[in-house]
Amino acid sequence: MFRVTTGMLKDTMLYNVQHNQRRMSRVQNQIATGLKAHKPHHDPIGVTNSMQLKSRLTGLKKYRSNAIDSDSRLKFYDTAIESTGQILHELRTMAVQHANGTYTDFDRKAAASKVDQLLKQMLQIANTRYKDETLFSGHKTTTLPFRAFIETVPGSPHGLINRVEYQGDIGRHTREIEQLQYMDINLVGNKVFWGDNMKVHSSTPGTNYTAARDQVFRIDGVAVNVMAGDNLRVIVQKINATNLPIHASIDNTRGTNLLVLESTSPHQLWVEDIRGGTVMQDLGIIGRGGNTPPGNFSTTAKVDGGSIFDQVIAFRNALLANDREKIGSMHLGKLDAAMKQIIHARGEVGAMTSRLDAVQKRLYTDQVNTTDILSKTQDVDLAEATTRLKMLEFVHKASLQVGSRIIPHTLLDFLR
Repeated sequence: MFRVTTGMLKDTMLYNVQHNQRRMSRVQNQIATGLKAHKPHHDPIGVTNSMQLKSRLTGLKKYRSNAIDSDSRLKFYDTAIESTGQILHELRTMAVQHANGTYTDFDRKAAASKVDQLLKQMLQIANTRYKDETLFSGHKTTTLPFRAFIETVPGSPHGLINRVEYQGDIGRHTREIEQLQYMDINLVGNKVFWGDNMKVHSSTPGTNYTAARDQVFRIDGVAVNVMAGDNLRVIVQKINATNLPIHASIDNTRGTNLLVLESTSPHQLWVEDIRGGTVMQDLGIIGRGGNTPPGNFSTTAKVDGGSIFDQVIAFRNALLANDREKIGSMHLGKLDAAMKQIIHARGEVGAMTSRLDAVQKRLYTDQVNTTDILSKTQDVDLAEATTRLKMLEFVHKASLQVGSRIIPHTLLDFLR
């Protein structure tokens, strides 16, 4: 027969009392902290899920922050581009007016002065900053994208802006708007403020050209791999296979096979040999030793196409020269092309803004839903926990009362 002693009764009672106290302590902690588990071993699965949900919430907050900042940046782009469009519209109106024969030489020189002020204003807009970073200079955010050069201009008693050069690069700024999803949130100046298609016509014969070794060059930031033995025709095919807004061709009108690069949408061509390659130098597109775009084209190559600033400068100079024919026949069309380019750039900003708006709405919804799931996973039901605590308090009190009646009674109590 199993023997029950007083010590066993005492030990059992103390064990049960301590067990109830531990359960009460855990429920008290749940009520005090509002969490189901304050230690991982209390609910391993729940704690793991909570950690994953918290990590997701942190990511969602960062993605929303990126989207909000990107949206603010794009508003600056939109304002700058809109202002540029307004200036071009005013310039076009002036071109229509001064192509008319009723205006005099004096009238056109007065108009040229106004055009010069609008040119300065446009240059200031192109050098706009956001958070102390230039907007249109690519990755060179500490460098003004456009630099003006003051030169002597016929018809003006003092120096005027007669040349504007792009000093930035073609780097794109990206933001992570969702896990492993990135979005470009900038526009580069040598595309937005470029007036027409650019064409680079080499004067270096490429009839017998063959790559002596494997080499790489880049066009508009896209690498083109040249294998040893590739000739000019193969290189042209590889350029056209990149699907860039560039068309490569061979001019054989003189029997010398000259390489021609032409943009199919207005922007400044960005050509460079990399990793020690010399393909574009050998073919006469860029100069020897001058491998830093954009001012690296060969002095023997014929380069056509210019920026919107070039077009405005040419329009102003035509007014100073009282060249009514050029104003109506050439500069009016150039200004129309510039306005079309600005409209396209603003449409691009609008598309990016629309995408960011949709992303922000989705991220907000995901954040609300994730927060709700996290609450259900880690937060305690206070009503249920309070009821359970009351029940444990009752059990604890009952166990103490029972113990107080059983333990004091021993054999000695009956030997009196």
